[in-house]
Amino acid sequence: RFTGKKSRNLLMDINEDDLWELKKMAEAEQIRSHVGGLFPFEQAGEAQALSESAHLRGKIVLQVLS
Repeated sequence: RFTGKKSRNLLMDINEDDLWELKKMAEAEQIRSHVGGLFPFEQAGEAQALSESAHLRGKIVLQVLS
């Protein structure tokens, strides 16, 4: 379970300035998030089922195309 990887938790109140700061940090690769699944919005039900399973590692992303 412990593979020598380091992680840190980041807790903050959500506000616009903090979200812009997180965006900058992600673009600078100072923080990263593991994406466990990318689904089109039409498959949101399948994404929800995956999120409730014990087999998910990472975040689920719903893609909305306009």
